[in-house]
Amino acid sequence: MKLKKAIKIMEHHQKWRKGMTDEIIYNPRLLTKAMDKVTEVSKIVSDL
Repeated sequence: MKLKKAIKIMEHHQKWRKGMTDEIIYNPRLLTKAMDKVTEVSKIVSDL
């Protein structure tokens, strides 16, 4: 998964959590992959 897509998925999930949308368009497995990607990239960036 590319970082841009992972961020898009997580942003939509956050909107859903805040009640800004009622639509859940990503399944839990995809959300997990997105979180893994963002976590992976943030670890790499923090080591720079």
